[in-house]
Amino acid sequence: ADRLVPSGGAQEVRVRKDGGTGQARVVFTTGSVGKGLGEDARRLAHLFADWRHEVYGDTGTVRVRTADGTPDGTELAALSW
Repeated sequence: ADRLVPSGGAQEVRVRKDGGTGQARVVFTTGSVGKGLGEDARRLAHLFADWRHEVYGDTGTVRVRTADGTPDGTELAALSW
């Protein structure tokens, strides 16, 4: 549980394989602004990367974006797992 990102904050998660490497996109919302928004995104990227590596043992990259109404949102964090 994460007390800073609201329940239901991760609105969409998509994972695909590209040449044997995972590519994930997480779209989320949070009540944070400014520096806090980026911190929430990085925390969510770490959480996803740790979970994915532990459960599937594969490698890849997760990109975390906001759900701000633009087609792809604003990318706030990217992390390899």
